[in-house]
Amino acid sequence: MADYKKQNYNIAIKNQGFLLRGIPKRPARKVDQAPIYGARFASGDKDYLDFTFWWFWAQTDWSCGITDRVSWLNNAKYYYSTNIDAFSEYGAIKLMSGLATENTFAENISCGSYETVVGNSYGYIGTKDGADGKPRVYRSDAWATNIVSVWMPTTAEWVNDIIQHKGKIYILTTGSSSATTYVVTKCDADGSNQVDYTGISTTYIYGAMGWQPTGATSVTSDDSTLYVAVTKFTGAKFGIAKTTDNGDNWTKLFDFSYEGNIPCMLLVGNLLYYLIEDSGNVNRLEFRVCDTSTSPVSDTFIYSFPASYGSYAAGMPGASRRLLYYFNGKVIITIPRKEIWQYDGASLTRLIKMDDKKISIGNEAIFDLGYLTQELKGGIIYDNKLWWANLMYDGTYFFNTKKSLDDPIDYWLRPVYTDGSIIFWIMKDANDETKVLYKDSGYKGTADKNFLVFNQIDPISTIKKLFYSITILFNKLVSGQKIILEYSFDEMSTWTELGNVDYAVDGGTITSKIFFFPENTIDTKIWLRAKLEGGGSNTPALKDISMQYLPFPEYKQRWILTIDCFDNLVLLDGKTKEPKRGEEFKNILKTSWWKKEMVSFQDVDYAETLLNGALTASATTVTVDSTNSFPEQGRLKIEQEEILYTGKTATTFTDCIRGARGTVATSHADNILCSNGYNVIITDTSETNPVAPTSLITETIVAVSLLEI
Repeated sequence: MADYKKQNYNIAIKNQGFLLRGIPKRPARKVDQAPIYGARFASGDKDYLDFTFWWFWAQTDWSCGITDRVSWLNNAKYYYSTNIDAFSEYGAIKLMSGLATENTFAENISCGSYETVVGNSYGYIGTKDGADGKPRVYRSDAWATNIVSVWMPTTAEWVNDIIQHKGKIYILTTGSSSATTYVVTKCDADGSNQVDYTGISTTYIYGAMGWQPTGATSVTSDDSTLYVAVTKFTGAKFGIAKTTDNGDNWTKLFDFSYEGNIPCMLLVGNLLYYLIEDSGNVNRLEFRVCDTSTSPVSDTFIYSFPASYGSYAAGMPGASRRLLYYFNGKVIITIPRKEIWQYDGASLTRLIKMDDKKISIGNEAIFDLGYLTQELKGGIIYDNKLWWANLMYDGTYFFNTKKSLDDPIDYWLRPVYTDGSIIFWIMKDANDETKVLYKDSGYKGTADKNFLVFNQIDPISTIKKLFYSITILFNKLVSGQKIILEYSFDEMSTWTELGNVDYAVDGGTITSKIFFFPENTIDTKIWLRAKLEGGGSNTPALKDISMQYLPFPEYKQRWILTIDCFDNLVLLDGKTKEPKRGEEFKNILKTSWWKKEMVSFQDVDYAETLLNGALTASATTVTVDSTNSFPEQGRLKIEQEEILYTGKTATTFTDCIRGARGTVATSHADNILCSNGYNVIITDTSETNPVAPTSLITETIVAVSLLEI
């Protein structure tokens, strides 16, 4: 636009020059910051926000677990954690228990269980093939002894599950696709007195089903009946066999004449819930229920989960009852690897789904509900809670739990079984093996992956903020304890330590500490990471965090101008007369006010020039025809972009901040106008008429309010 302001006018609005009232002695011009309002859309009114004082934000509780949203306030949630206990003491975060090695096996662990047999309780571990081609079963009173070494055949490839029924141990195994193996075997607690129920006897599983199974994939039972899911890998058969006595007499519950398997079953009263994977159609995992009290059993389809939730290879091993759980009066369904659902007998509800942002962060930020290979899958019930890999559900909220002993990013700890007082775990190692059994023990101590991540994002999340300080409250530290606070502005890609409280430095008497951000730490959104360290036998407890900051909105200006709108108005050169009559003059302003339109505004210090050469979006020097009339530092407007500069030469603006004041840095072509003008709307006008010598009103003083947009 042309420099209308310099053509004998003080200012220009909508490409028309105007004279300010009282020029030159008393310029009628006032500029201040426009008021800032935050709309409360729920109620429809306006809430004034005062940005002239420090604001505070606090996180005082983490007891509502993890969130799959990336925005929240102090709602007792956090984004993710590793090895942090946010549930045992509401209002505090502490270290999770550590790990100790329970036993190292020669074979990869495939399942585990804790069973009470004739008054004696043992942990059992099932494995894949050993050096002799046979899978093994070990018992916790003497882990080195394979209790099935005498009778386990080489045709078996791995142990799928171990369960107690009527004072005996039942072992489920799976063989190669072409081999006949001991799919269901009964024995005493020590492995003696073995009976194989795979054989051709009419009372055994083969006779009951009418076909030869080559694998048993899951099991469930109550005090009276044992149900075993079996499959024929080389044929088109799978189904469920049951026994109501000591295992010597089996009957068929039902079967299916297509290739598939039942990876998990759950018995609740007379209702048998189960999952079906159709091996010929891996795009679904069916959830079904049958009433075992009817004859024949009534089977009902409930839902088909799509393949995006993860599929199972036919006969994939792992402890059964680990994808379906009866918890708080409802059936909990684990659909590896990202979702957990709940069924109350009438409706199916999704409880949690891993969000894509956590997936992009990596494995330390997400949970895992089951490997899609021949590994242990699912979770266990312990302490009235459901536990999976890096996930726990207390019936109301979900919490992250802990990583492995050495903190590899790619692997999780996976719960195997519990003895009622602690959990036993396995983890894939760097060689893709699961030969070590771990158990809860003490605290994890000074490992690097002991942290909880949360963020601060509030109703003014897109407004820049000057971050000033953070205050933390904590229990008195003891020897070996330390709390570290870090922050990130790049979506958790990199972290900067803000400060720490350390027993070795601060002692064990203080319960609060304040950390100051570096000067001029400004950004829109901040992520915080609290890291805990302990001595191995104790844990620090972080309770409250309070942040002090000052919002920095993209400040806009407001002008209140008093303008002469006279006939025959003499302009600033003292001789030229305004060609427009006063009535036309003022109606230029009133029309824009009526139309609520955006107009250009050239203030008293307006200057303009042209770009001398194209400007890239990242350039920090702007080359123009001339910087004459521009101040030494200030603001430029090129098309829709605003640029702040702090220096100039005769033809350049230097040290430029691109995309300033809420605009976007972009490229601009040669010879584009470069100015310090504004886009405004007229928010108010008023008129005053001085005493006139005739009845014809030819003089009007117009007061106009302009708001920068």
